[in-house]
Amino acid sequence: MPILSRDRQISLPEMVYLRSIKRYLLLTWRLKQDFSPEHGSELFVYEATEPWGPFLLVHHEEQWEDAETTPYCPRLPLKWLDQSRTEISGWLQFSGSWRENSRHYRSHVRRFKLQLNRAGPPVLGSQRKKDDTL
Repeated sequence: MPILSRDRQISLPEMVYLRSIKRYLLLTWRLKQDFSPEHGSELFVYEATEPWGPFLLVHHEEQWEDAETTPYCPRLPLKWLDQSRTEISGWLQFSGSWRENSRHYRSHVRRFKLQLNRAGPPVLGSQRKKDDTL
């Protein structure tokens, strides 16, 4: 039995454990149109107290970045995180469109903020700016 089943919505998942909040975050993505980088992608972030779940969706971006970038393979490098009592912030790393001659076919980063909700799941907030990509 799979630990998370979302038909056509899970691609190359990445899981990290955030020790300070005792939560696993599972990041994944999907293309808006199968096998086509032309229409963009979506970002999904789930959380769980155990690596096998159950998982709760805590963040979804229906249009992740833009269709020209078509990001994929989100990662949260743990060494790039800052933690306080009320939030965890840092950098989300991802790859960009693999279209032929695309200027986005490279590594990208953008800031993120995870608002800590001690009474429930964390809430992910994006701080995206055009100059956040490298």
